[in-house]
Amino acid sequence: METLSYIFGIVGLLFWVASIQWKEKNKILTSQIIASIFYAIQYFLIGAMTAGYINLISIVRACIYNKQKEKNTVVSLITFIIIILFIGLVTCTDWLSCIPIVAGLIYTYITWQKNTRIIRIGFLIAAIILLYYNCTVGAYVSAISNIFEIISSIVSIYRFDIVKKKINN
Repeated sequence: METLSYIFGIVGLLFWVASIQWKEKNKILTSQIIASIFYAIQYFLIGAMTAGYINLISIVRACIYNKQKEKNTVVSLITFIIIILFIGLVTCTDWLSCIPIVAGLIYTYITWQKNTRIIRIGFLIAAIILLYYNCTVGAYVSAISNIFEIISSIVSIYRFDIVKKKINN
């Protein structure tokens, strides 16, 4: 099971890191949908149930946000926040299982709104939080993924937010 979870984690890693490098929100969300499928399977295989369920919610959320395009409503944001908090309440077994809930709430907010700069910064914050979680629960490929996500986020913030700002000034 452990080897199988690593394989799913590696595939998730590839799609997640790729998602941060896209400039268009729909491409970001499509890559995240694929990554979340593989991450959910990985978490279920290692018994990290809260993280697995949060990833399933992420899949649905990204599909809806991608379909809504620029029309994401406050109602959809609040709905996903409530769902994540409910799943967290039902599946949370200790303080550690609260970490994917917090990360899920961050991802819900950043993928809901339109500003891709905030999306990139949110990825960075969530990846830092999840790095600790993944190391603790034994999701080592996801921890490596978090390191790549942190690096990728920094690179994309530099490319799209810092260099672009310098060129426009």
